[in-house]
Amino acid sequence: TGGAWRAVRPRSDAFVLNIGDTFSALTNGRHVSCLHRAVVNSSLARRSLTFFLNPQLDRPVAPPTELLAIDGRPRVYPDFTWREFLEFTQKHYRSDSRTLDAFVAWINEGRKG
Repeated sequence: TGGAWRAVRPRSDAFVLNIGDTFSALTNGRHVSCLHRAVVNSSLARRSLTFFLNPQLDRPVAPPTELLAIDGRPRVYPDFTWREFLEFTQKHYRSDSRTLDAFVAWINEGRKG
């Protein structure tokens, strides 16, 4: 939508799941991460539950080989550790819609800067 805000009518029989960059890398880009943005509704209470799941710091983040075989697509992202991604997002780059691409460029440039 070119960055435009869109009204989304809530459903009582569903919930929204916003995935992060790590999940996007684990699915080889099959599922794309997004930035979460919301407007407060002035007439109804908004319920929100935040749950973060992070891998062990030194565990490699890579898509399962079974997924790669099903897709038949080349690897989109290199293997990395959660420690590397955390360092990048905390010290070098503020999270936005280009975080994962900027992180891959940082890895490919030898983790400079």
